[in-house]
Amino acid sequence: MCIKLILVLSLFFSLVFVFFIFFIYKFYRKAFFDSVTNLYNQVYFREKTLKLLKKNTEKKYSLIATNIAHFRTIYGSYGPRLGNIILRYFAKCVSLIRKDALVARAKEDKFQILLSYKTKDEIIDFLEKLSVEVHKFHSDEMSTKLFIRCGVGLLDGKVGFYNMLSYVELARKEAIKHGIVYYFFNDEMAQKLHKEKEFSDLMEGALSKGEFKVYYQPKYDILTNQVIGAEALVRWASSKFGFLRPDEFIPIFEQNGFIVEIDFFVLEEVCKMLRKELDEGRKPKPVSVNQSRMHLSQPNYIERMQKILEKYNLPKGLVELELTETVHMDLRKACKTMIELKKLGYMLSIDDFGNGYSSFPILFNVPIDTLKIDKDFLYSVGNLKIKEVLLKMVVEMTKELKLNLICEGVERPEHVQFLLANNCRNAQGNFYSSPVSQEDYLKESYLKK
Repeated sequence: MCIKLILVLSLFFSLVFVFFIFFIYKFYRKAFFDSVTNLYNQVYFREKTLKLLKKNTEKKYSLIATNIAHFRTIYGSYGPRLGNIILRYFAKCVSLIRKDALVARAKEDKFQILLSYKTKDEIIDFLEKLSVEVHKFHSDEMSTKLFIRCGVGLLDGKVGFYNMLSYVELARKEAIKHGIVYYFFNDEMAQKLHKEKEFSDLMEGALSKGEFKVYYQPKYDILTNQVIGAEALVRWASSKFGFLRPDEFIPIFEQNGFIVEIDFFVLEEVCKMLRKELDEGRKPKPVSVNQSRMHLSQPNYIERMQKILEKYNLPKGLVELELTETVHMDLRKACKTMIELKKLGYMLSIDDFGNGYSSFPILFNVPIDTLKIDKDFLYSVGNLKIKEVLLKMVVEMTKELKLNLICEGVERPEHVQFLLANNCRNAQGNFYSSPVSQEDYLKESYLKK
């Protein structure tokens, strides 16, 4: 009896031990491995990478961020089953080419690879072979071919591992942008990132210290040569970097969200100027102010816009909000917001008209006042007759819809002649005036010619 009890207890504890080991194994797999591809997950990949870098200081390693192009579309069209097959196929391709590569699935179709190398050509050879193998994928369910996009960084000690994780992501986005298999993170990108960080660190202090200045580029009636208004543009008189053009800092502010505060700063400065002119008994001309697409997602946008108009008690029609046509997908969703802005007293202008995927449907969705013809229209190479026909169409359309029309980027006498010949009489550009200070703009604005 005693022996039987011992045997039963032994079997019981053996089973408990087996279940315990199984549980630990399942926990380990879940904690450190991706369930779809059986590759490392991102957490374990980072831990393993740091150990390898510390242990093998004599070896050279590259870090690669890669993804399968248009995977979301494929996943949405063909479903998760085929999507998972593709992910597992990618993992198999990496193993087939370099068994010693350390690979992780970061998320969705994004992967990270740690690859030892002796020469840069060795990395390129690996990426090109990987591209070929992935492209070979075939399924009767799908006609689409697979492509990969890779960002590559060399872990040579100049940049830390965690920083490089961000940098190879940027390089991967460059590969996507250029439609190529791989893009190496380089010194130029590093300098750009360093400058972006410096700008981001300085921007709030620069705003509080008054380093941002509003300049005005006058708009002209071609026939009378008189100023009919202006576009307000921001400049940065940085105490560290000197006088900066908008193209040097605006893209950075659009990325980090500071563009919202800059736009409100410009708007307030314009309203101050218009209020001062009214108080001094003059009749100011309308001024347009650029608005980033980021405003459309701000919950208190309308409230802030209303407060500014109430603060300066400006009549309707003096302030025009200029939105680029490239945001028209946002504009359609935010048509209600645009209507509310109109009710407040703002005029609305579409910048870069003719430069988007569909120029005319936007007119059905947004209650605009002005169309601003894209400056590239004047510089585009091609059939002059076609440009004339298109311009005449836009001129006639704006007349029928009772919209204002202006062409920007007017730089040469032939541009003026072209516009006049096609009944477009409002222009903006350096042929007439470059952006000037508020004082110089007001002098020009009231000058009778």
